[in-house]
Amino acid sequence: RLAERESLARAIHDSVLQALSLVHKRGRELASSSEVPADEVERLAELAGKQEAELRALISRPPEDVPVGRASLRDALETTSREVDGVEVAVSALGPLWLERSKAEELAAAVRQALENVARHSRASRATVFVDSEDGALVVSVRDDGVGFVFDEAELRRKGKVGILRSMKGRIEELGGRMTIVSEPGGGTEVEFRLPAATASDE
Repeated sequence: RLAERESLARAIHDSVLQALSLVHKRGRELASSSEVPADEVERLAELAGKQEAELRALISRPPEDVPVGRASLRDALETTSREVDGVEVAVSALGPLWLERSKAEELAAAVRQALENVARHSRASRATVFVDSEDGALVVSVRDDGVGFVFDEAELRRKGKVGILRSMKGRIEELGGRMTIVSEPGGGTEVEFRLPAATASDE
């Protein structure tokens, strides 16, 4: 019971409380501004809504029995987010999302590389890791509010900068999935890892 309580406290601290801290800080900044952009208010409202849903799920989830040979992707991503320095990271995932242990480790490693790129190159103040399911596929996205860049895979290969391609894209393709990057200068970056249906299970 104590271990479950500690696990819940860590999950709340690493996701919900970080997000609420961001909403509080940005809300105070907007309150002191002469003009308040509607899209910024909408973004904060969306973030608060997602964290409300996550907090409700955390509070109501029963103690988890780990399926044999599997690991919680949510726990792996929360651990990864704590290990990356230089940027504030929040993880949003409903449910433990049980994967084969090796797959959870590989996916978490790809996410860690994405977060380290954010910390090193993007000049972002925050990043968020979202885990969702779309048409049965497992989707993990890493979004930041940094300076963005022009993603050109051919140019990266030509210059020998293959960290993204090996550490991220290579890992995901070996799992049978695919990686997409959406970014533009000044517009932040979103890295999406999509794994095929039946990769994960909440059962």
